[in-house]
Amino acid sequence: MAFVYPDRASEVTTSTGDQGDIILQGPEPSFWSFTSRMAVGDETTVCREDGLTSELVRVRLVAPDRLRYLAVYGSSNGGARVVWPAGQQRVYATQLGRYALLPPDAGQAGRPVVVQPDGTYGAGALTVPVPTGLTVGTLLDAASAGGRPDGAVLIRLVVTWDELPDLDYELEIRDGLTTGWPGTASNPALIPAGGGRCVVNVVGGYTYGVRLRARAVGGVSGWTPEKTIAATGDDVPPGPPTDMAVTEVYGGAVFTFTPPADADTLEVRFYAAPAADKTAAMLVGAGLRRVTLTGLTAGDTRWVWAASVDTSGNEGEWIALGPVTALRIEPGDLAAELGERIERLSDVDPASLGLAEEAALEAVLAAHEVRLGAQRRLAQAMTGVDATIDGVRDRLAGVETGLQQEVTTLTDETAALTRSLTTLGAVVEDNTAAIQAEQTARADADEALAESVTLVAVQAGNALAAVQTEATTRANADSALGQRIDAVVADTADNAAAILAEQTARTNADGALANTLTSVSAQATRTRTFRQAAAPAAPQAGDLWYDTASNNAPKRWSGTG
Repeated sequence: MAFVYPDRASEVTTSTGDQGDIILQGPEPSFWSFTSRMAVGDETTVCREDGLTSELVRVRLVAPDRLRYLAVYGSSNGGARVVWPAGQQRVYATQLGRYALLPPDAGQAGRPVVVQPDGTYGAGALTVPVPTGLTVGTLLDAASAGGRPDGAVLIRLVVTWDELPDLDYELEIRDGLTTGWPGTASNPALIPAGGGRCVVNVVGGYTYGVRLRARAVGGVSGWTPEKTIAATGDDVPPGPPTDMAVTEVYGGAVFTFTPPADADTLEVRFYAAPAADKTAAMLVGAGLRRVTLTGLTAGDTRWVWAASVDTSGNEGEWIALGPVTALRIEPGDLAAELGERIERLSDVDPASLGLAEEAALEAVLAAHEVRLGAQRRLAQAMTGVDATIDGVRDRLAGVETGLQQEVTTLTDETAALTRSLTTLGAVVEDNTAAIQAEQTARADADEALAESVTLVAVQAGNALAAVQTEATTRANADSALGQRIDAVVADTADNAAAILAEQTARTNADGALANTLTSVSAQATRTRTFRQAAAPAAPQAGDLWYDTASNNAPKRWSGTG
């Protein structure tokens, strides 16, 4: 799987949303923000920017150097393709790991480049450097980075390193008891650390191993060497809480107190048990000024203890607070008590009362009137509540009947479903048997097919051998035919020469024959013929004379000679 960093995209001329190959060549300086590696055939949504246009596009990698637009989801330029003039030099700031695509004359023409952590452009995948400057220290001062002091001991771990822009960092921390380290170390925990600095809570008596790595869009660095530090921690517990006050209330109790004066006090914890047994006590609350115990039924009793805890986890002595009982609320008892008080007041002579006592009596009588009105309203409300309860009971009866009917229906449906499942199981078994039979038949067919293929292969081999033999025979025949053709050509040349000689001889013979015919024709038309050594005395035109003195040379008299 290759890490793809496309180069150019200026050849696209299709309209927004059309599909077309993007040939990654050309003068447009684009920035393509990929969030993952891609293989050929993968699709992803990327952000493309070229300085004037920013658009979110869906693309598919159809070749190692070719993308295809599938859709344009949004464009700051209406989806138009912006092409820079040839030769224009512009380089835009990019985030680390984004793929900066430069114009042809920017020094990296025709090559994909990646912004490296040092700001340079390098070909190939992003190289994420291993972090440097890792230091591990302790935080002792409350004024530094929000830490809290714990006397003169460590309560927080401070990890720092040299931060690079646009990189995220991950801390891996493992801890274990200092005694036996590193055999006591736990499995490491991975913590997103942001950049530059991280503060981690620690526990005294433990050793911590820390290492760091960097992460970017395009990859992740290796780990730094691990650094360790031991946390000594405070071993002095805080003092007890003071000014403890316990107030029993309906459903529980309220505890108010003053925390100990120790600077590293974290909280005061309260434990409760149903009996006077600390081993059965459970944590029920914690705080620095007030804690409320809730969830008790009226009349329930709990034995309660309190203990202070500091930031190093040291717990002070448990202070027993005794049993507490949740109050019970009885409206009838309150009414009876108020009635008794009113009866006692009715025996008092108003004339013997002072102004203050008379005012108090009037207040009590007014309260009595208020109580009577409240009782009347309560009675009315109870009547309404009783009616509501009766209505609810009727509705519940109807609901119960409906539920019984629903249960009956569900039971019937369950039985029907069971029967259907049984039938389906039988069908599945039948289908399974049929499938197994089909598998067996197909296996047999495959075996037969394999045998047929083997036989065909043998026959094909034999046929191939026969073809090769026939080809050899035909090649030999072709060679012999070529030799015969060569001989025929030679014979033809010889025959041509003989024919030429014959033509010459025949031409000469035809000439001689013509002369003879001329002679014969002349003889046929002569007037007289003389055969003598001397010329005739009185020749006539057309006479033929054979000069016997000149080897019978024929001569014809023309009339003048």
